[in-house]
Amino acid sequence: SGSCENLFKYFYASIRTIPLKYFSVEAFTFSDGVKQVDYINNTLKVDNFGGTNIEAVSDSVDKYKNKYDYVFVITDMQFRNTRLSKPEKWHFFSSDDSGYSQEAIKYYNNLGSSVHKLSDFFTKGVAETV
Repeated sequence: SGSCENLFKYFYASIRTIPLKYFSVEAFTFSDGVKQVDYINNTLKVDNFGGTNIEAVSDSVDKYKNKYDYVFVITDMQFRNTRLSKPEKWHFFSSDDSGYSQEAIKYYNNLGSSVHKLSDFFTKGVAETV
């Protein structure tokens, strides 16, 4: 998410734990647009920080209707609510539980998406080892 430059280490730590033997994974960063990143070759140059437009991600996913079984988003939930065509595919990992984020969390949970606390998946210091 564009407003989450400070969370990049968690993104990188997370994606490196996915067993490619069992999963086909594509990684993207998003802000006002969506940009693919090459995490396999350790050329993770992410420069797409700024605003956060979840609609751009949704539009990108919709272009490839059946390509993605799941969409995982590491975010602070600081974006406007957007209708998702298949909300059950979406899993948001939220770093923030402020009032604004609580509204977004409730909205996406009600759509059928899953919202998780990022802190439930990382103990202090884990991402610093990346």
